[in-house]
Amino acid sequence: MTLYADTAAHRTRQVLGDLLTLGLRVLAVVAGRAVYRQLNGLAGQTRSLGDAATASTGQLRDGVANLGTIPLVGDQLSGLLGQVQAFTGQTAVSLHGQAAKLHTEAVTAGMAVAVVGVLVVAAVWLLTRARWVRRASLLRRGGPDAEEALALSALVHASPRLLHALGSGLTARWRAGDPTAVRSLAAVERTRMGIRQPR
Repeated sequence: MTLYADTAAHRTRQVLGDLLTLGLRVLAVVAGRAVYRQLNGLAGQTRSLGDAATASTGQLRDGVANLGTIPLVGDQLSGLLGQVQAFTGQTAVSLHGQAAKLHTEAVTAGMAVAVVGVLVVAAVWLLTRARWVRRASLLRRGGPDAEEALALSALVHASPRLLHALGSGLTARWRAGDPTAVRSLAAVERTRMGIRQPR
């Protein structure tokens, strides 16, 4: 099994395609990391807000204790400040929970972008290369049926300019089984596929 063409021009295109595939896989990983960093940045900001709310809760707790010592109004003031402290504490817990969720979503989204991108690019490359390898293996086997199949493939896939260069009445000659037309068309298809001509 040969993964690359025999001819230099076709093999160069295949190597460039491989490098492009590798570059696209790297790009998918970079995109995944960018998604992770963006979402995780939001998680960090939310975590910072939660830390600030936690610090405020501690300060309010101290204030509640100090206000309780004021005669006549201390209990009422400490009760009101206690409600603010409770609200701030709940806000801190909620913000820390949101930060944890955002971090989990950042990891999941970043991995999804990277993994899906890499898998899609790899699948397209693998299908394309496997199809070429299968066709090239059939072409290399040779035989009269292979020559006919190559000629038909050339009629379907080759450019009209190239077919015209092989002479007029090419299709009629091929239908009639003209060996020269079949060999010429087979040679065109081998060249198009990057397979060396048989000797």
